[in-house]
Amino acid sequence: SLAEFLHGRGLSLGIYTDRGSRTCAGRPGSLHHEMLDAETFAAWGVDFVKEDNCNALGGPNNRSTLFRQFGAMRDALNRTGRPMFFSVCG
Repeated sequence: SLAEFLHGRGLSLGIYTDRGSRTCAGRPGSLHHEMLDAETFAAWGVDFVKEDNCNALGGPNNRSTLFRQFGAMRDALNRTGRPMFFSVCG
């Protein structure tokens, strides 16, 4: 796998997603799919997850929505049991 290849060379595998329905580039985001995405990232051997803030419900500056949505991915990643560094953009 790509993760095994990278890990075997002392590197980490990172992935990008968004807390909204779409990423900044218009690709599908993680909104309402946090657990599925987290489980997929864990199965792939991902070490680093960056979650962006584009196309989010309530806009990028709605604090209550922002914390709830980032928290949903944080909790989903934690439930996988795989240690992954979680970075948010917001």
